[in-house]
Amino acid sequence: MHSADGQEEYLAEESEQTTETTTTQMNNDLTSKPLKTSPLDHVERHRRYAWDYFQLHSSQRIATFNFYITLSTAILVGIGTALQHNINLPEMAMVLGSLLSLISFIFWKLDQRNKMMIKGVEEALKEIEDHIMPREENEIPRISLFLRDDDATTRRRRIVQVFFWNGHFSYTNCFNWLFWTFGMLGAVGILLGVIRWFA
Repeated sequence: MHSADGQEEYLAEESEQTTETTTTQMNNDLTSKPLKTSPLDHVERHRRYAWDYFQLHSSQRIATFNFYITLSTAILVGIGTALQHNINLPEMAMVLGSLLSLISFIFWKLDQRNKMMIKGVEEALKEIEDHIMPREENEIPRISLFLRDDDATTRRRRIVQVFFWNGHFSYTNCFNWLFWTFGMLGAVGILLGVIRWFA
């Protein structure tokens, strides 16, 4: 009986020693032989980083512009209300008009900053696409989305349209027109407030 117990203890100790030895060898292998990464893995890490950066600033640009439109519309409604004959608060119309012109300028500058950051990421993504999927006979692969979009945009801009609304409009063009429009409406609010003040 004692012999059987002693044999079991011996086998358990030997099993533990074998497990420790195996674990030590595996740890040594991991530390002495670092994992090898291929060039494509390196490019893929950069692509993911650039794409996450692009998503962040693209969504930030749209969210900022949406907030600007909401705020500007509320201020514009306030200007119209202040200029009503039964309310007649020209000084409030001047203040709100000045505020509308000011925030239009501020949000325009913010959008320029976001645009610059997005353009930088787009250039990086186009370079990565060109590295992963090289062109064949100057033909851009269909899966190279950023390169194909850039090429199509360049082609559309070269086309002269009879009517300007048939031309190519980028996000920047549309945003700038709205910044300018709300800024001018703010100036009109100031002017109408001054006229009503001296009337």
